Amino acid sequence: MTSAKEYGKALFLLAEEDGTTAAIAEEMESVREILRENPRYEKLLDTPALSKEEKLLLIDRAFSSLSESLVNLMKILCEKHSVYQLPKIAGEYAALYDEARGIERV
Repeated sequence: MTSAKEYGKALFLLAEEDGTTAAIAEEMESVREILRENPRYEKLLDTPALSKEEKLLLIDRAFSSLSESLVNLMKILCEKHSVYQLPKIAGEYAALYDEARGIERV
């Protein structure tokens, strides 16, 4: 099982290559907030009651405006029944983003 730290780092490195680190940082916070406000959605994406294809279609419909890298990460997490890790991954991404910019949170 891949850790939230590894996923966060992989997404950050992809975003650096694409020049989208700031945009994805904002998107990650939005997704984290959406999942916090709608815990049933997270469970829906992890439930075996829906087929993988149905769940991936839900992600495409709900998050079509997000960066391709972030949507793909969400799909990977969905396939691994690990959507619950997304808030931790967002935290890891934010820490890397801050570190790269010399931002220190108090």
